[in-house]
Amino acid sequence: ADTTNPVLDSFDLDMDSGTITLNINEVIDPSALTVTSLILQTAATQTTVFYQVTGGTKPTAASTSLDITIDTAQLNTIKTLELCSDSTDCFLSFDSSLLTDTAGNQITARPDGQAVQVTTYTADTISPKLAQFRSIDLDAGTMVLSFDEPVLVSSLQIDSLELHRFNTPAASFVQTSYIFTNSTALSTGRVTSLTISLAEDDVNGIKSESQLCASPQDCFVRFSEFFLSDVAGNNVTAINDGPFQTTEVPLLFTRDTTQ
Repeated sequence: ADTTNPVLDSFDLDMDSGTITLNINEVIDPSALTVTSLILQTAATQTTVFYQVTGGTKPTAASTSLDITIDTAQLNTIKTLELCSDSTDCFLSFDSSLLTDTAGNQITARPDGQAVQVTTYTADTISPKLAQFRSIDLDAGTMVLSFDEPVLVSSLQIDSLELHRFNTPAASFVQTSYIFTNSTALSTGRVTSLTISLAEDDVNGIKSESQLCASPQDCFVRFSEFFLSDVAGNNVTAINDGPFQTTEVPLLFTRDTTQ
């Protein structure tokens, strides 16, 4: 009878698709795979930065190569943690409960201190996108934009950000807009929700434009690709032309009541 414990030969990680590939030295039935045993960490010996996988899509066919795909929320958490930013800070540890072979032998554990470094690392190449213009408060002077993946606050270029008034195009169509100049980020680090502190001159500039942000329907966000980048250095997907979308208008709107 087979009494030999299976061994992990290597693992790969694709930061675009969120796929962790386990390469085992023998054929494994994926039904015996416990993905919550997987821990990603920045070094062979764990530092303060690590992430335990909470779930994922497992393969259906027995193989020596097992692909586990984690969801967007987990992938975004990993990016926020400054973990697996490249192959040098991406290691995998696990205990013997990770999987068993067809004979019931558990895999040889790779505990903290013996974590395996990633072999093939595929970097994130997908540009972040605006998920929602969440709010603007012209009284408090704040604005919140959310994105579909973490962005680097330090990459913010405020003069690439604009507000536009929505109008129905016509022969006499003139688009009222304002380009930000001095506002700054209240958020720090890597975030999916970016809070901007509106400078007084920017608030006054918005108010000086006829009917701009007089209501949510007159307050659409626009920005170029240079506005922000994600943690892998990919520039944000620009919103600078085409029809206005509901994601570009604030969900929460507080008008200016300051005398």
